[in-house]
Amino acid sequence: MDWTFLTALSDVKVFPAYGLLALVAFFIYTGRLVPSRAVAREVDRVTADRDARLLAKDEEIARTTAVHAAEVARAREAETQWREAWRESQDIAAEVRAQNRDLVDSLYFVRKIVGALPRSEGGDDT
Repeated sequence: MDWTFLTALSDVKVFPAYGLLALVAFFIYTGRLVPSRAVAREVDRVTADRDARLLAKDEEIARTTAVHAAEVARAREAETQWREAWRESQDIAAEVRAQNRDLVDSLYFVRKIVGALPRSEGGDDT
């Protein structure tokens, strides 16, 4: 490609200034170059929106945490009640086993005593 046409521009000293001016005009026209007050307002709006969303999220997390804490407390209370009921049932079972042992022992002694008694010969077992 022939680049000789650029040599004609080398004598022009204001060419970069016109290019820069055209670039700034293009950015202003397309909206990419906005005044700083508008940028500050947009930054403030975005920051306020973000802060509001973060505050809402924090409140939601606090509510969820409170609900979870209540559920954990109820679960612990239910577990405590279950353990108490289980211990009570074990105590009742131990008591029943002790009573059964006493009954078996009593029955053993009754049979031993009855077996030791002389039987009547006439078949009269009254």
